[in-house]
Amino acid sequence: MKTKALAIIATIFIATFLQAQQYEYSWLHPSPQGNAIWSIAFADETTGYAVGGNGVIMKSTDSGDTWTIVRDAIPTMEDLDLYDVVVSAEGDIYSAGGEGKILKSTNYGLSWNELSHPEIASIYDLSANPNGDISCCGTNGKVLMSSDDGASWSNIGIPSANIVKRMYWKSDNECYLVVDLEGFYRSTDAGQNWSLAIDSPFFSNLDIFFVNETKGFATRDYATFTTEDGGETWEDVSFELDFGNHPFATAVLSEDHFFCSSYSEGGFLYETLDGGNSMEVVFEHFHILGFTNITTSPSGRVFFGSTEGGIFYRDINGDFVSTITNYSDEDGNEVNLFKGPGNTLFAYVEPYVGTSSFDLIMQSGDLGENWDLPTNLPFETINDMGFDGETGIVVPIGPTMITHDGAETWQQASLPNNASPIKSSMPSSEKYFLLCSSNTTVGNIVLSSTDSGNNWQASGEGIINIELEGIDISFPTAETGYVLGKTGSNIILYKTENSGESWEMASVPSLSSAMAMDWIDAETGFICSAYYYAPGLFKTTNGGQTWEMISNERFSKVVANNEDNVIAFNRNGNSAAFYESLDGGETFNWAASPICDGYLGPDPPGDNGLCSAVPIEGGWVFGGHGSKIIKASKTITSVRDNNQIDNNKPVGILSISPNPTTGISMIEFEIGEVSTVCFTVYNISGIPVQGPQNIEFVIGGPSTSSGLPYKFLWDAGNLPKGIYFINIKTKSNSSTKKIIYQ
Repeated sequence: MKTKALAIIATIFIATFLQAQQYEYSWLHPSPQGNAIWSIAFADETTGYAVGGNGVIMKSTDSGDTWTIVRDAIPTMEDLDLYDVVVSAEGDIYSAGGEGKILKSTNYGLSWNELSHPEIASIYDLSANPNGDISCCGTNGKVLMSSDDGASWSNIGIPSANIVKRMYWKSDNECYLVVDLEGFYRSTDAGQNWSLAIDSPFFSNLDIFFVNETKGFATRDYATFTTEDGGETWEDVSFELDFGNHPFATAVLSEDHFFCSSYSEGGFLYETLDGGNSMEVVFEHFHILGFTNITTSPSGRVFFGSTEGGIFYRDINGDFVSTITNYSDEDGNEVNLFKGPGNTLFAYVEPYVGTSSFDLIMQSGDLGENWDLPTNLPFETINDMGFDGETGIVVPIGPTMITHDGAETWQQASLPNNASPIKSSMPSSEKYFLLCSSNTTVGNIVLSSTDSGNNWQASGEGIINIELEGIDISFPTAETGYVLGKTGSNIILYKTENSGESWEMASVPSLSSAMAMDWIDAETGFICSAYYYAPGLFKTTNGGQTWEMISNERFSKVVANNEDNVIAFNRNGNSAAFYESLDGGETFNWAASPICDGYLGPDPPGDNGLCSAVPIEGGWVFGGHGSKIIKASKTITSVRDNNQIDNNKPVGILSISPNPTTGISMIEFEIGEVSTVCFTVYNISGIPVQGPQNIEFVIGGPSTSSGLPYKFLWDAGNLPKGIYFINIKTKSNSSTKKIIYQ
């Protein structure tokens, strides 16, 4: 296992040298992060805190209109989720969650300290009690109480092996516990003694709350209980009240007016104005798993966070506002990007088969910096899209649509009956081409229009009309176009030089499968294959007469930006790395998996591969798995010469973050000489436990022009927790820093 960890480190280490020379990466979506929001709390009318998946903490200073990250999430650490956050009467902030961690900040969230307490595997609820004490609950029936601002803790829980999900302090002495698969407990002596108030075994018990001194509610999956005598007796009123199937959290505004949020069935917000006698769905969001929490703020707003990292609120006028709009980050979901008119981008989030996610189309008017859900689209999916100025065509699952006003309005294209387009190409704003999945229903696999999509007909002569399966179509010029298809086990390429009036067969690499093609001009193009037994990237410079294999790697997508810049990647790979050429495809360099500003989601960024790419000025926008959209901003346009390197600048580790670490940290360093770089990790006894790993360094350091350090992720792998020393050494310089793995 140690060897495996070294291999991972070495790969990241090598790749990051190449990556750092070309791009800086940043998240465009989800923004500012994609982790579930488990809890929100406000200190006053303007200052609020939100915590969630992988330990992320965010802060708002404008009543929740905008949020910034004050503590980055830690990738791959799902058991480090922060499930709750509270603000004490003194203004201190407490947050707790996985692995039983309790964090405290006394400086408005600028820094956080971990508090010591009795062992507890996970903490699910925190409370700032009426008397000023801090309490929390979690696994194995435990309830911890602190009367000295978290300096010491005592266990006042119940003897149970089940999880205490929630607690509700009705007064200094009266407290209720929600115990999963067991029931609801009550104490009237501040936790010294507990009795079972509601026996509810075998069910997921969810919440308990009171709207006044005597009336309260307790909820579980598919059931609701109520009390009218302050908790002495409880009655099952499930047939009378409908709180939704999974009423996960509640916010009480008055004894008649409160909200409930749902979880695990989609995002639904329920409201009652008559004390729970009737419930109405007032907000719904089908593209998420659910709303994980709900809270009120001193400004009068009602906030609720989602499983996909979105934060919403209802203002005092009853209007719903989205402050952070993130959509499903299911790992299998794929983002397919398409360039629209001007700075418009479209993103089709295609759900992974078998998940609870939904088809989703997002639109950005600023090259992906901000995303909205468009309401004027008469289609729910996008297979392909193309624009020439304000004129565009989209191929969804369903009728093909055309726009002539920059995607403001759309009209259905009048195609022959049973036509099934899969790809499109627009050599001009008047001439369109559609590639169909087969030719059995329309007489030809290619359809064309010469009047901006008003009328369509089979395109030209020469394409065989039996058993041809369409793969891709491309017109690099108005006259020259190519169709890539498959018949049986053979890949076929057709070419036209007269705008589709006639087609002839061109040569093609000997392949049994191909995924895509793209062309720099009429003569220079690329075909890629990700087929396991015959992978590769192939190039022609003579219009398809001959082809040369330039890589035997698996590629499912190739995209030409201009005559110099081409990239290729495998959308089904286990890495977001891509190959890039800056010389028209003569040579391709491997670029590393993106390391973006801030972490995102349950896995390190890019682990599940890239899905699509759109060139923009100065870089690329990538769509990836898990609804992730990444911007790559180019820092240089060519490899630096050795004489650009500051050879007098010694190697130096600039920072390690986080440190202490729970297993994965970002290491930033700089280097000023061309030589072999040696990477080694030592334990506290000075014994190497990872490495030494020698890497031949052939590209100059970034300190000369960009001023940016190199970055790479260090993974502790199976190393035991403790103190380690990371050393980076060249032939004449060395740098070492301590890291604590805990």
